[in-house]
Amino acid sequence: MAGRRWVSLLEEHTGELLQVAAADPDLRRHAVEVLRRVATIVGSRDEPAPMALDDEVIRGVEQLAQRVERRAGPGLKDTLNEVRAELGRFHGKTAREAAVAPEGYRSPSPMEG
Repeated sequence: MAGRRWVSLLEEHTGELLQVAAADPDLRRHAVEVLRRVATIVGSRDEPAPMALDDEVIRGVEQLAQRVERRAGPGLKDTLNEVRAELGRFHGKTAREAAVAPEGYRSPSPMEG
């Protein structure tokens, strides 16, 4: 349920995320690009060969989290650090697999194998 937990954690900080995005047009553009890529992957979840979270998407989420963190308060920073610490375990997973990944699951990184 890790993917769903991320959504829940980020929903807790919606107001602050919107404030950060409103103050930084470049961050907004980057967020739209990343969210568009994620939405494409999520949208493919019921296809016979759904798309998986790849290096580009993982890197985009990581970079976005780093940019938001620069302006974030302590609670949002903690949430972003938690999300960033778990990103690697979603590499190569489809949206459906990521949504139900058990706590502590870690898929092999591309460097491992």
